[in-house]
Amino acid sequence: MILNPAREALPIQEKITLQNELLQAIIERAYRKTAFYHQQLSARQLKPDSFQTVDAVGQLPFLTTANLAAN
Repeated sequence: MILNPAREALPIQEKITLQNELLQAIIERAYRKTAFYHQQLSARQLKPDSFQTVDAVGQLPFLTTANLAAN
């Protein structure tokens, strides 16, 4: 099933660029709007601009059930 034909038909490099831009926007919003991610990224000395590509996703803190309950 194709949900967004325009995006799904993009050339691979454009798709990668779009994914990177969307990831950066999500991380920036989470950093600004949620104390949990602001605290977790700051503790790791990371800022939203530390995540330039989807390859950097591994640096994000895991979100556990305990984290959800506490925050």
